[in-house]
Amino acid sequence: ATAAAGESEGSLATIPPPILSPSMWSTPDASTFKVRGGSYNQDKVKVSSAPNLFKLAAIDLFEVPDATRNIASHPNNRVYLANQRGEKFWAFVFNIMVPGPPFLSFVAYFIADKSKIYEETPFGKIARPFFDGNDDEFRNNRFKLIPKVVDGNMIIKMAVKDTPTLLGNKLKQYYHKEEHYFELDVDVGSSSVARNVVGLAMGYSKNIVVDMGLCLQGNDESELPEILFGACTCIHVDASTAKKL
Repeated sequence: ATAAAGESEGSLATIPPPILSPSMWSTPDASTFKVRGGSYNQDKVKVSSAPNLFKLAAIDLFEVPDATRNIASHPNNRVYLANQRGEKFWAFVFNIMVPGPPFLSFVAYFIADKSKIYEETPFGKIARPFFDGNDDEFRNNRFKLIPKVVDGNMIIKMAVKDTPTLLGNKLKQYYHKEEHYFELDVDVGSSSVARNVVGLAMGYSKNIVVDMGLCLQGNDESELPEILFGACTCIHVDASTAKKL
């Protein structure tokens, strides 16, 4: 089946080939994630998410000299290169900046039909000010990471905890908005707790499978039910395969 207009990843996904081998990542089934249901404010009931709105296109693992923000603007980055080739797309770039040495950037790229942001849906209501606005405090209070340890030992399960988290309230996040992409940078080094959890996960990364769901938190009834806009599964990731940017 051909992708809907704006959803085709074109060559963004394949040129250059993803640094993180496709055997180490995949797209999880969104229905395995629990999100706030339509009547959450009354009954606190969570429901299975509808399918992801954005499509995972590639994951890169870069070794960088220091925490690197707005990585999509780097001349060697796939987003920059695809734009230079004249490709038409809109991407959400999720950059987890892991403190070093070695400093790493785990970068997941999602391709989306941006018209989904402008639809009169609960997601659209939050997505418009999130992606098109300029209020970082609003963004910090809405972007939610839902982690899920699919396969891992007790130490990892206790450290990661499958708890939805407004990351921007716990560590520093940076946002970059361009016509062809929106990037969210998570500074793991800005929180000692996050640094320890991620450090532990990196130590065990070859032996664990972790799902990450990305969601915009719905508070008012008109913003519910929630839905995952993106998700990825990390499968026995070998961090030594990172390449210098």
